[in-house]
Amino acid sequence: MKPMYYGIPFSPQATLTDTIGAADTIIKVSDVSAFPDAPNYATIGTDEGGETILYTAKTANALSGCTRGVEGSAKSWNAGELIGRNYTAADHAAMIDNIKDAAKTAEADGVTFDDGETFQEKYNSGELKGGKGDQGDQGPAGPGANEIAVTLPVSGWSNGAQTVQNAGLVVSGYGYIITPDPDSYGAYTSAVIHADSVTTAGQITFHCEETPTEALKVSIMKIKVEG
Repeated sequence: MKPMYYGIPFSPQATLTDTIGAADTIIKVSDVSAFPDAPNYATIGTDEGGETILYTAKTANALSGCTRGVEGSAKSWNAGELIGRNYTAADHAAMIDNIKDAAKTAEADGVTFDDGETFQEKYNSGELKGGKGDQGDQGPAGPGANEIAVTLPVSGWSNGAQTVQNAGLVVSGYGYIITPDPDSYGAYTSAVIHADSVTTAGQITFHCEETPTEALKVSIMKIKVEG
């Protein structure tokens, strides 16, 4: 997960109290209370020529331990220039990436085996990796796990839904974990895709909030449920 930093209500602005050079790592400001606790971002300037810094400590009148040019180029700034904790592209990118990672982990952590381990833990350890099973037969690795690979073509979407066929999909006795292939992950999550439960043998229906513009490869992990 990428680090995310707190903002401050209404993004109050301070000013530089001294002129700084491009290599300076201590930046004196008119009001240090305008900045959240370190570490955090601050933005100097008010337009596309601005500079985002990352400070790692605060003193009574300065931001220190600064990494310059996190966004934009490190440069010299005159005393009196505006500086504040504004929302940055770096904040937005970290939030999007972390949401995607959390969604993927939540799907994989949603199944717990009898030994207390989650699907993700077993997958990471290699216990579930093995050759593909045949139409619901228990696979050679993992507790009754088989992988079914399907493709969701662009032409298959209609009114935000698409049904795919595979003889290995059965209604009872198995649970399913749906995971996009790495090459399709970005487009899959951007389209906000989810799948219904298997209620009809041999088929499963996917839904999207936005129609994808490319074919998506999806792995359906089929797990035998005891009892």
